[in-house]
Amino acid sequence: MVLIVLIGLITIFVYTTGDKAEGFIKGNDGVIEENIEPHEEFAKISMIAMQITAGVSLLGLIFFRSRPVQIWYGILLLVFLIIVNFMMIYTGHLGGKISHSHIMTNF
Repeated sequence: MVLIVLIGLITIFVYTTGDKAEGFIKGNDGVIEENIEPHEEFAKISMIAMQITAGVSLLGLIFFRSRPVQIWYGILLLVFLIIVNFMMIYTGHLGGKISHSHIMTNF
């Protein structure tokens, strides 16, 4: 659960670097600029989902500090993590479409 909280913090820094990266790649050859906005929008949703998951994990660290973690809580956290992982994969896919035109499928 500590690792999930740390990943949540790292996700904030990764998300905030997006604007600088956008300024760096705009106008470069091979960059499909209309793919930047969908990536940026879904990255924000994914980052919020990760923050919620990290918050749930932090609550678990506090609540289960002096007692064993309940199975229902572990399952809940696992479901959150699976959802967030698929969201992050899709965010990466959208980011890849910015400068990799060969992955222009409608996934």
